[in-house]
Formats: sequence, structure tokens, C-alpha cells
Amino acid sequence: MQILLIRHAKVKINSTKKLNFYQMQEWLKRYELCDISYKKPSREVIEIIKSSKFIACSSSLRAKSSLKLIDIKINFIDDIFKELKITLLPLPFIKLKPSMWLFISRVYTLVPFSMANRVFKKEKKRVKKAANILNSLSKEHKSITLLGHGVFNYLLVTELKKFNFKVKKSKNAHQNWGYKLLKSL
Repeated sequence: MQILLIRHAKVKINSTKKLNFYQMQEWLKRYELCDISYKKPSREVIEIIKSSKFIACSSSLRAKSSLKLIDIKINFIDDIFKELKITLLPLPFIKLKPSMWLFISRVYTLVPFSMANRVFKKEKKRVKKAANILNSLSKEHKSITLLGHGVFNYLLVTELKKFNFKVKKSKNAHQNWGYKLLKSL
């Protein structure tokens, strides 16, 4: 059995401008609705996806558009595969680039008893459910692909290892169109 986890195509949004807390909240809303850049993945990635017998996808626009770009039929779309919710640390008087806001927010999720930590614990339960779904699908179809998101896919690998999956190949997994290929006996 094998599961291929792929991150979606790059999103077309300005990420270079420094934003305050309120502007970042708006940026996150726009990010969810943004279209992708129409740069196709490498031939290797397309061939690996096409070799899968079953394609699952996050319900986010950027994930669905990524597969549409390379003309791949989706078998299963679900909200369970969406990226983890981001809880911003309310710092209204500073301006940061979106990448720094996201970094701080991910660190904030690790602070015990914070609102972000409570959200993260709930989101981890969703990742576990997603791993169960993918494990079942891989038993049925033997070779599946999930077109998902960076942090979600990262946490999913940890959960899939509990089902005896091992990472056999990883290429630019934290970049757009990056992937991890997991296999189980």
C-alpha cells in the first residue's frame, strides 16, 4: 500500500508587504479564496499522481485548482483534509510579513493553555481522523494520492506512521508541489 501526500500549487497573493494584526486577518481570508499560479509541477510529480488508483483532495479552492491544472480526476473531496486553522497572536501594534505572522502563530499553538493550543489540539484530532480515512482507502485501492497542505501533510505523516507507513521518498515536501511518498507492507 502506498500514500502520496502532495502540497498544492503556489497561491497568487502578495506575501512581501508588512501587515498589522488586522490586515493579517484579512490576508488570511483572501488566501483561502485565492487562485493558484498556473505553473505545473514537474513531470515526475504528474506521473506519480497519475499512477495512483485513487485521488483524494482537500476541499480548499487551491487544492482542487491544483489538480484541475494537471487534468486529474478527483475521487474524493473532503473538508477533513483542509489546512490547520491558524490562530494569530493578537499583536495589533506591530507589522510583519505574512510568513513571520504564520511562524509566530505556529509557535503560539505550542503555548500550553493558550487559545491557539486548544484549537491545535482539536485540529490534531481531525488529522487523526484523516489518517484513518487514508489508511482505509489505501487498503481498498492500494495506491492513493492526497492533494493537501503543508502543515496538515506534515502532521499526517506522524499519524500514518502509527499504521506502519514509512516515508520512502520525500522531495521538497514543504514547498508547493512538494511531496512525501509513504509505503506500508
